Amino acid sequence: MRIPEASGQFSDNKAQIGKAKRSAGKTHATHISRDTVNQANFLKNLDEVTEEQIKKTFDELIEDIDEQAKILEKHRTFEELEKYKKLVKSFMEQVIKKIYTVKVSDSSKIMIKRKKIYYLVEQVDKHLEDLTKQVLDKQSETIQFLATLEKIKGLLVDMYS
Repeated sequence: MRIPEASGQFSDNKAQIGKAKRSAGKTHATHISRDTVNQANFLKNLDEVTEEQIKKTFDELIEDIDEQAKILEKHRTFEELEKYKKLVKSFMEQVIKKIYTVKVSDSSKIMIKRKKIYYLVEQVDKHLEDLTKQVLDKQSETIQFLATLEKIKGLLVDMYS
């Protein structure tokens, strides 16, 4: 038994079915208003400017800490040590405050960043304690003292990079 080839109405349906199959894998584009695009671009630019400003602030704080470290290196007094500690603590507070205000779409990234920051804060506190002991022991070697200052600076830079 032979089946006659489809013609007319059925062949048109074949074309429509083929077209439907080809477009089935594609998602239909949704209309996005110009205002939405402009708002997204504005927010992106604002985030970039804010990030740059935060980095600039952190860089300035690091410079202040460096200057105080040089003073502390020359004059190992409790007064200079306290100034240094205040600058370091201020820096850490700023970093922690900024980390909490950072908006990240993936919350796991925030958690990882927070854990890193808290670990670094613990390390900085430990090194500040070591520094205090070294100031108490005025006979401590300058190389060890400078190494501790550099460790603290390195940890602070790690906090915001």
